[in-house]
Amino acid sequence: MLFPANPRFANYTEAWAQAPFRHFFLNSLTVTAVIGALMLPNLATAFGIFFLRQFFQTVPVELEEAARVDGTSRLGVLFKIVLSLSLPAMSTLAALTVLKSWTTSCGR
Repeated sequence: MLFPANPRFANYTEAWAQAPFRHFFLNSLTVTAVIGALMLPNLATAFGIFFLRQFFQTVPVELEEAARVDGTSRLGVLFKIVLSLSLPAMSTLAALTVLKSWTTSCGR
């Protein structure tokens, strides 16, 4: 039976008191901290710099020039044009970095 025939609110308080939810919460925080710690040293690798440099060289200069003609500042061009175009490349680099970090930490 999936649902009890006579549901009671007391079941939730009993489950909360009996199960170690505090430990579950702390374990989830630990896993999040570990993944962040695995990624932190690998944020600026030679591969990442080369990968993003190759991508930024493919961004047409005409897009930047058109934004400058429209009155956008240099910082605005960076944030509004270049970084929005580079989201797929940064996502790919993030995925590759996580995979490399995970594989390295697992010892394979």
